[in-house]
Amino acid sequence: MLMAALLVCSPMRAEDRLPPADSEMAKLPGLPFGTLDNAAGIKSSGYHVESVAVAEFDPAKLPPGVQAGLKFTSVAQPGGGKGDCTVAKTLDPGFKMLGGWFYISPETQVQRIGLQIQETGGEYFLLTFLGDFTGWKWLEGKREDIAPMIPAAKSGFDGVLDQPVTRVSVVWFAKDQSPAEVGVAGLMQAVQ
Repeated sequence: MLMAALLVCSPMRAEDRLPPADSEMAKLPGLPFGTLDNAAGIKSSGYHVESVAVAEFDPAKLPPGVQAGLKFTSVAQPGGGKGDCTVAKTLDPGFKMLGGWFYISPETQVQRIGLQIQETGGEYFLLTFLGDFTGWKWLEGKREDIAPMIPAAKSGFDGVLDQPVTRVSVVWFAKDQSPAEVGVAGLMQAVQ
């Protein structure tokens, strides 16, 4: 598979493909996106969280067929909070789906995890998933599943994901005053 060949130089088994063979994205051509092998180059921020940190994930603990990943940690303030770490500056203008391996540690209380996309007009969009799992899980969504963060009624915002995209971040929403340890690896975009 072309997508896997772009990410991995060594031979892979069929079950190690990116995206996984049983996913909807596996039926479409795809490209990797994001910088997941250099924690020092990642911009991190958050809302109502403290101590946001980024580290490279131990390669031995990554999903099969993945060469690099990032681990993010934070502590939510009272009322909960959102962690946000930029992993890409662009997406293919014609992308149809986005997906990747997401990790939630067993000790973490995360309500939602996924991607935040900022487009050129300054609007923010979310593709998030329930944080009802621990360990690694492949998550993917269609372009039409991406929802605006702010209602389109705000002046100058139309609720449409316009190109070019200027930033893609991994985001997580943590519960009240809890530490969070999440991760991401193998980010892919389906382009046809």
